[in-house]
Amino acid sequence: MHFMAFNDVPEIGAVPFLGISKLQALGIGYAGEGDVACASLVAAMAQYFGQAGFTEMFCPDWEGNQILMAHMGECNPVLAAEKPILKSVPFPYGELTEPVIAMAGMARGPATLVNLVCVGQGRFRLTAAQVEVTDFPVMDITMPHFKIRPSIPLGEFLSKYSEAGGSHHLAIVPGHLAEEVGILAELADLESVRI
Repeated sequence: MHFMAFNDVPEIGAVPFLGISKLQALGIGYAGEGDVACASLVAAMAQYFGQAGFTEMFCPDWEGNQILMAHMGECNPVLAAEKPILKSVPFPYGELTEPVIAMAGMARGPATLVNLVCVGQGRFRLTAAQVEVTDFPVMDITMPHFKIRPSIPLGEFLSKYSEAGGSHHLAIVPGHLAEEVGILAELADLESVRI
């Protein structure tokens, strides 16, 4: 879905971020801004690995060699480090009621970021990167968030990710599963990149 589209149907009242989070916990694929490729990827990762979540690279932490991962108001609460806290947050993109979100960070430990992009002429590329979700306290901001540390220096990681054509929307799954993602890519006849 695209959160701005809800301005055209004000009778809905608020963007259903909490509902989206609950659906991700049930294995339903989701991505923001109408990103059908990533929503399909999140669904496939949840089906194959048991759980997956939607996220995006939000901001680099150069000193900590980490990346802040976040998005509007969605998370998969099953992947949370602690029981999520329900929070009403401002919605500055229209006249809708403040949505309720499940404020949570992802549980610390090994994880795999997975990205799916169209590379032209009906071909797709699957990029996988094994990372560590770090111990990062939930801040008082208006979106679920967590930090990851790539297995290589941050600048090198971002360069390799960009060279692979990676987009800003990703699926994240618990565990180091890049090899398994590569097997899935081969079975689906997709190009595959491992960082």
